Amino acid sequence: MDMVKLEHFLDIINRPYFYQDVAYGTRKLKLESGEILTMPNVVRIVTRSTMVSQYMQFCSDENFEPLSRTTLFRILEVRGASQQKALQGLDNTAADGVAAFDTLEKIAAQLERMGASSEWVKTTKRNLKDSKRYLKTQYKVHCKEERDCADHCKSFALSDSKDKDFRNVCHDDHNTTCENCGTLNHVTQEIEEKLQDESIECDLQQRGDILYDTTKAKQHIDDWKAHILRSENQDLAKHDVLKIINAESILIFMDWAMKFVQLKFREK
Repeated sequence: MDMVKLEHFLDIINRPYFYQDVAYGTRKLKLESGEILTMPNVVRIVTRSTMVSQYMQFCSDENFEPLSRTTLFRILEVRGASQQKALQGLDNTAADGVAAFDTLEKIAAQLERMGASSEWVKTTKRNLKDSKRYLKTQYKVHCKEERDCADHCKSFALSDSKDKDFRNVCHDDHNTTCENCGTLNHVTQEIEEKLQDESIECDLQQRGDILYDTTKAKQHIDDWKAHILRSENQDLAKHDVLKIINAESILIFMDWAMKFVQLKFREK
């Protein structure tokens, strides 16, 4: 096996949007030579097929020739990890984002009962599912240092508009729009506009409640999208530090385990 290609694959899949560490526990991997490697327990938050397809797309963008798909799947089989079944307890921002898409789908179904056409509802639900799948899989791969699309450009998105010390000059004009990001913005705007349509039969209080839920869901989706971009940028910064660290330096991760008073018996 080409070790350069193997290292390249492992470097990509070790990023935090594929795996998340758990607080305790380790697992052991025994090699053919008899050597035993001890690894921390991790949770795989996407399926193996999604990881491979994203990696193949990344290699295509970078003009890098990867290992075969069969070999990549074999590597993922050996590299032990638990498969995540739910987001609760691991990433509340992502959990709220996924729940927001479910809320918008329920709102679309509610609007159908109030007079919206079944064709519009069907198209809206399909666009919502496509947008959720895009944020969970492809969006993080598109985030680069500088891109024509403002939604993908880290230099533009992470710069502070008021403080010049936290601002990076972006050389792109951002004159292009990603089709997937455009669909996400368009579908949420359509739902808000449909609420103002005269064909929708509901009283003022119902309209206000639905509009409030739509606005909150849109905010949760935007927060999730921003969270993905920040996580991608933070992970690259960590890799840059690891590349320049020497034998006399250490890298310290500081995390805060916060305990909140629960508002109800079960909550994420």
